[in-house]
Amino acid sequence: MKVAEDSIVLEADGGETRSADDAAPSVAIPDGTSEEEASGLPRERGRVKWFDAEKGYGFLVRPTGDDLFVHHSEVQGDPSELSPSGEVEYEVGRNDRGPNARSVRPLG
Repeated sequence: MKVAEDSIVLEADGGETRSADDAAPSVAIPDGTSEEEASGLPRERGRVKWFDAEKGYGFLVRPTGDDLFVHHSEVQGDPSELSPSGEVEYEVGRNDRGPNARSVRPLG
């Protein structure tokens, strides 16, 4: 791999040169697997501690008992469906503020 000031060039064995844009690998998702499950982030089931639809955020309780932040933009469907003690399934992600819930799906 060569790094230039404004681009990265990948060289395959045999001297073939392609730009990084041309080298994006294709990812096959097995049949029956959702894109979320294929993301590689761990999925958990927990419950809603509280969620304020007007503020657009709330907290879930993980199986460990720890709180997990959830933002309305990560809720699949209507965020107002997140009611206290309601069960949810989600991915555990992380940003600069710490762990957070992603791809949150209310259950039943």
